[in-house]
Amino acid sequence: SVLLQFPTPDVSMPYNVITLSCTVLALFFGSVFNMLTRRLRPVKKKKEVEKDKKDALLKRLFGKLMGTQASPAPVVESPGPEGVGEEEEDRRRRQQQEMMQEVLAKAVVRVRSSE
Repeated sequence: SVLLQFPTPDVSMPYNVITLSCTVLALFFGSVFNMLTRRLRPVKKKKEVEKDKKDALLKRLFGKLMGTQASPAPVVESPGPEGVGEEEEDRRRRQQQEMMQEVLAKAVVRVRSSE
């Protein structure tokens, strides 16, 4: 003969029920809140990451070659007779940099289209 003991109600049973139900509700609310507020970002494929790295490397290399990253264009406060030549030189340098940036952009497009 097997003797079964049924749970007898005592003072701590309501506390246990409230604690368990609050825990379940908190877990449910937390997971729903997390799903509703999380920003979904697309995962880049390995090829896209490699392309981005190549583009960044080319831009960094181009910047170092042209000196655009290290030193900004000088500011001339009071152009005198000798300052006019410097301004013209700065304008030509900026035009060359813009032309090289266009060439670089076209090269990047070609590299991307060939892959």
